[in-house]
Amino acid sequence: NKLPNLKNFPSAYKISITNNKLRIACTSDIFDHTTKLSDSCPLADVLIIAGNISRYSKWTDIVRFEKCLNDLPIKYKILIPGSSDICFNLENLTNEQIKQCERDNIKKELTIRGLKHVSQYLKNVIYLQDMGVEIAGVKFYGSPWVSTNKNAAFFCPRNEIIKKWNYIPRGIDVLITCQPPLGIYALI
Repeated sequence: NKLPNLKNFPSAYKISITNNKLRIACTSDIFDHTTKLSDSCPLADVLIIAGNISRYSKWTDIVRFEKCLNDLPIKYKILIPGSSDICFNLENLTNEQIKQCERDNIKKELTIRGLKHVSQYLKNVIYLQDMGVEIAGVKFYGSPWVSTNKNAAFFCPRNEIIKKWNYIPRGIDVLITCQPPLGIYALI
């Protein structure tokens, strides 16, 4: 089944939360394919992006991603960074990652705009990094950490990741992670 092309919907089409139903769309691993996202994203009240917006995390990728999200007719957009999103963790990079994402250029672009973190550039996005948000009574929590890839932007050894995930509050309705939680399609 092909997802509907948003260009086929009238521009006045409005989405509202009705009958206590919240429509949630979820994706991940966009890797700079913003055209595919904007053409095939289903209509929803909430769009969850569970990491990996870009392969190289360069400033131009961030700008393109932000424009794509702004063009989507979805009220709430939630993002957690993924294992490839090194631009969201600029202070803890390897030398290879520094070159790959052009860290100095990203820092320059942030400074020009008076920003301290890439997430601040994404104006209409709810950025979750070990934190939560409640939308229409539904509690979302996002955590970017992965224990399976030492080169990941948010790598955390298995014995340490458990400590981070122990901070996830009880009563969460939607848990958003880049790596599946233990036992849910997890590598064992």
